[in-house]
Amino acid sequence: MKMFAIFGDTGVKAELVAEEFLWHRAVLTKGDYLLSKGKYWSFVVDNDRDYSWKRILRSSDLGKYRETEEKHRGVIKDLIDDPHFNANDIQQSLSSIITEFKEEDWRTNFIKFPQLIACLGNSNSRPNYI
Repeated sequence: MKMFAIFGDTGVKAELVAEEFLWHRAVLTKGDYLLSKGKYWSFVVDNDRDYSWKRILRSSDLGKYRETEEKHRGVIKDLIDDPHFNANDIQQSLSSIITEFKEEDWRTNFIKFPQLIACLGNSNSRPNYI
Protein backbone atom coordinates (compact mmCIF):
# COMPACT_ATOMS: atom_id res chain seq x y z
CA MET A 1 0.00 0.00 0.00
CA LYS A 2 1.28 3.45 -0.93
CA MET A 3 0.57 4.95 2.48
CA PHE A 4 3.12 2.64 4.14
CA ALA A 5 5.83 4.36 2.06
CA ILE A 6 4.89 7.65 3.75
CA PHE A 7 3.72 6.83 7.26
CA GLY A 8 5.46 4.81 9.97
CA ASP A 9 4.33 3.93 13.47
CA THR A 10 4.62 7.50 14.74
CA GLY A 11 3.59 9.50 11.67
CA VAL A 12 5.31 10.72 8.53
CA LYS A 13 8.67 9.01 8.07
CA ALA A 14 11.53 11.20 9.27
CA GLU A 15 13.39 11.18 5.96
CA LEU A 16 10.38 12.79 4.25
CA VAL A 17 10.29 15.66 6.72
CA ALA A 18 13.98 16.23 7.48
CA GLU A 19 15.62 19.39 6.14
CA GLU A 20 13.86 19.41 2.76
CA PHE A 21 10.27 18.87 4.00
CA LEU A 22 9.57 16.76 0.91
CA TRP A 23 6.25 15.47 2.20
CA HIS A 24 4.83 18.87 3.18
CA ARG A 25 5.94 20.48 -0.07
CA ALA A 26 4.64 17.66 -2.27
CA VAL A 27 1.24 17.72 -0.57
CA LEU A 28 1.09 21.50 -1.10
CA THR A 29 1.52 20.96 -4.85
CA LYS A 30 -1.89 19.29 -4.85
CA GLY A 31 -3.71 21.86 -2.74
CA ASP A 32 -4.17 23.55 0.60
CA TYR A 33 -4.10 21.07 3.47
CA LEU A 34 -3.26 23.51 6.27
CA LEU A 35 -5.50 23.43 9.33
CA SER A 36 -6.86 26.62 10.79
CA LYS A 37 -6.70 27.83 14.35
CA GLY A 38 -8.40 31.16 14.68
CA LYS A 39 -6.70 33.57 12.30
CA TYR A 40 -3.65 31.32 11.88
CA TRP A 41 -2.93 28.29 9.70
CA SER A 42 -0.80 25.31 10.67
CA PHE A 43 1.24 22.84 8.69
CA VAL A 44 0.13 19.44 9.90
CA VAL A 45 2.36 17.57 12.37
CA ASP A 46 2.50 14.08 13.88
CA ASN A 47 2.09 14.57 17.61
CA ASP A 48 -0.75 16.99 18.15
CA ARG A 49 -4.35 16.04 18.75
CA ASP A 50 -5.84 18.93 16.78
CA TYR A 51 -3.26 19.42 14.03
CA SER A 52 -2.10 15.91 13.16
CA TRP A 53 -2.19 13.75 10.05
CA LYS A 54 -4.56 11.47 11.96
CA ARG A 55 -7.12 14.26 12.06
CA ILE A 56 -6.98 14.61 8.29
CA LEU A 57 -6.95 10.91 7.49
CA ARG A 58 -9.71 9.69 9.78
CA SER A 59 -13.36 10.34 9.09
CA SER A 60 -15.31 12.58 11.37
CA ASP A 61 -18.98 12.57 12.18
CA LEU A 62 -18.78 16.27 12.99
CA GLY A 63 -20.77 17.90 10.21
CA LYS A 64 -19.04 21.27 10.44
CA TYR A 65 -15.60 19.69 9.76
CA ARG A 66 -16.65 17.02 7.28
CA GLU A 67 -16.27 19.14 4.13
CA THR A 68 -12.83 20.44 5.15
CA GLU A 69 -11.59 16.99 6.14
CA GLU A 70 -12.81 15.50 2.86
CA LYS A 71 -11.02 18.25 0.94
CA HIS A 72 -7.77 17.59 2.84
CA ARG A 73 -8.03 13.84 2.27
CA GLY A 74 -8.61 14.58 -1.42
CA VAL A 75 -5.36 16.55 -1.57
CA ILE A 76 -3.45 13.57 -0.17
CA LYS A 77 -5.26 11.20 -2.54
CA ASP A 78 -4.32 13.42 -5.49
CA LEU A 79 -0.69 13.20 -4.42
CA ILE A 80 -0.56 9.41 -4.14
CA ASP A 81 -2.49 9.10 -7.42
CA ASP A 82 0.00 11.35 -9.23
CA PRO A 83 1.72 9.47 -12.09
CA HIS A 84 5.13 10.49 -10.67
CA PHE A 85 4.36 8.95 -7.27
CA ASN A 86 6.41 5.80 -6.73
CA ALA A 87 6.20 4.06 -3.36
CA ASN A 88 9.42 2.18 -4.14
CA ASP A 89 11.41 5.41 -4.50
CA ILE A 90 9.39 7.83 -2.41
CA GLN A 91 11.97 10.58 -1.96
CA GLN A 92 12.74 10.81 -5.68
CA SER A 93 9.08 10.69 -6.63
CA LEU A 94 8.15 13.48 -4.20
CA SER A 95 11.05 15.53 -5.54
CA SER A 96 9.75 15.01 -9.09
CA ILE A 97 6.26 16.08 -8.11
CA ILE A 98 7.67 19.22 -6.47
CA THR A 99 9.76 20.02 -9.55
CA GLU A 100 6.71 19.69 -11.82
CA PHE A 101 4.72 22.27 -9.82
CA LYS A 102 4.20 25.37 -12.01
CA GLU A 103 1.32 27.28 -10.39
CA GLU A 104 1.85 30.71 -8.87
CA ASP A 105 -0.07 31.35 -5.65
CA TRP A 106 0.59 31.54 -1.90
CA ARG A 107 1.96 27.96 -1.91
CA THR A 108 4.67 28.63 -4.49
CA ASN A 109 7.43 29.91 -2.22
CA PHE A 110 6.78 27.24 0.44
CA ILE A 111 7.13 24.60 -2.28
CA LYS A 112 10.21 26.10 -3.93
CA PHE A 113 12.03 27.10 -0.75
CA PRO A 114 11.92 24.49 2.05
CA GLN A 115 13.81 26.85 4.34
CA LEU A 116 10.59 28.87 4.67
CA ILE A 117 8.94 25.92 6.37
CA ALA A 118 12.06 25.45 8.50
CA CYS A 119 11.82 29.10 9.62
CA LEU A 120 8.41 28.32 11.09
CA GLY A 121 10.12 25.99 13.54
CA ASN A 122 8.51 22.86 12.16
CA SER A 123 9.74 19.98 14.27
CA ASN A 124 6.93 17.76 12.99
CA SER A 125 5.90 17.35 16.60
CA ARG A 126 4.22 20.66 17.41
CA PRO A 127 2.05 22.97 15.31
CA ASN A 128 3.60 25.93 13.58
CA TYR A 129 1.53 28.77 12.28
CA ILE A 130 1.53 31.09 9.32
